[in-house]
Amino acid sequence: MIVCLGDIHLRDDKPYYIATCEAFLDWFEHWELNNPHNSLILTGDLVEKNLLTGKVAMYLERLASTSRFNMIYICVGNHDIKNIQG
Repeated sequence: MIVCLGDIHLRDDKPYYIATCEAFLDWFEHWELNNPHNSLILTGDLVEKNLLTGKVAMYLERLASTSRFNMIYICVGNHDIKNIQG
């Protein structure tokens, strides 16, 4: 089965965002569709801001490490795009 998730908008700039992200990641880890028989498409906007804090990077790491999907495809959303100035 192919499963899609999008617009997660992980962030940590307010206490209620931290609580929401922690609850989402707990849900994701125990989600019945998070299993080796399924593939996951992340349809963009995994993060809220284009500059990541250490905590948001840890959220992304936790999302990846608790995944049991056989394959994950990631589409880049407009919030995921990093601005590079040179």
